[in-house]
Amino acid sequence: MKSIETDRLLIRPFTIDDLDDLHAIVDLDPKVQLAEHSSSLREREEHLRYYIGGYRLNPGFGFRAVVLKETGRLIGRVGVSTYLASFIALEAEQDDPFNALEAEIAWDLSSEHWGHGYATEAARAMVRVAFEEMRLNRIVSVTDADNHRSVSVMRKLGMRIEKNLHPSWLGGVAGVLNNPRAGQRVK
Repeated sequence: MKSIETDRLLIRPFTIDDLDDLHAIVDLDPKVQLAEHSSSLREREEHLRYYIGGYRLNPGFGFRAVVLKETGRLIGRVGVSTYLASFIALEAEQDDPFNALEAEIAWDLSSEHWGHGYATEAARAMVRVAFEEMRLNRIVSVTDADNHRSVSVMRKLGMRIEKNLHPSWLGGVAGVLNNPRAGQRVK
């Protein structure tokens, strides 16, 4: 899996050396993850090994490290995954027996790096990869309706915000973004 560079970020595959920093961001920062959803260091290591192993099996998919180019510091993760589609139910598609979402984009950044546009910058880069390189038809993102920061990122990406009607996500929203080139023939 190749790295992606933006103006301020390097979005690269994770390595096992990222474990402590990733755990601190995703599991130990109470602003990022509620305590009841956080993982132990050992559990986070299993997740990280899963990410790394998945790079070969599903090229393009999976979480990647978000690193500040200026300092080389890991500040979060961003990625496109296929596993969450069954947890999204959109009102506009309730009558469609083939309601299936192709992929989900997700991000987490350390709370000390919120408010600088890094999440939008990283997610925008992944949207480009998802649509141009992976040729996905659409991507979604899910969050709680009161997670205003993530909803703001969804809007900045151009996502349509809808209620997520799945029973496990009551009170949640889904951002939906269609690939403007979906269905077009590649020249």
